Amino acid sequence: MTVRLSHRALWLALFVPAAFASGLGWRAEIELHGWAGLAWLGWFHWAVPAGLAAFIAIALVVFHNDRGPGRARLTALAVALLAFGAVGHIWTRQALFALFSRALIFAPHGRALVAFGLLSLALTPLILAGMLAAVRLWPGWRRVLVANVLYVAAVPLASGALDTSAVEAVKRGWPVPLLFLALAVLFWPRAVPATR
Repeated sequence: MTVRLSHRALWLALFVPAAFASGLGWRAEIELHGWAGLAWLGWFHWAVPAGLAAFIAIALVVFHNDRGPGRARLTALAVALLAFGAVGHIWTRQALFALFSRALIFAPHGRALVAFGLLSLALTPLILAGMLAAVRLWPGWRRVLVANVLYVAAVPLASGALDTSAVEAVKRGWPVPLLFLALAVLFWPRAVPATR
């Protein structure tokens, strides 16, 4: 007997566990390298490209399941996601650096740099949405708005839930699943298959 998941159940079954696995991967990497100070900002984090690879693979599966076959559209999406992976990795690293290390170095201007870091993070879902629009796969303003709100709220929510600083929350990996899922919102299925 074959069990067929609805489009939305497939989204949940694939993106949610991968989001938490990405958070665990981030935390394991921090534990492996060492916990002290802000040295982690300078490392190459293998958890990021691994999480991006999982995200890209799942997005392609979910897109194919939701919109049906179409080699040209799937290829265009794959190219857009790979470009986002490259740009997004660099962009997020710069945003984290602006949020944490520069704010500490330039204390009098710390608030402005934190605001810049948050704005940079807010642009991450917009960059992905723009890349999707460039290949004629615009996700819609509602999804973009939800993705932006969740993406910007991830670090403050995590630090609030842990009752700790934003730096500590990020080091622990708590915002990572919400960041992952915020981007996944852009791929929330449009259609639900008819029941038979």
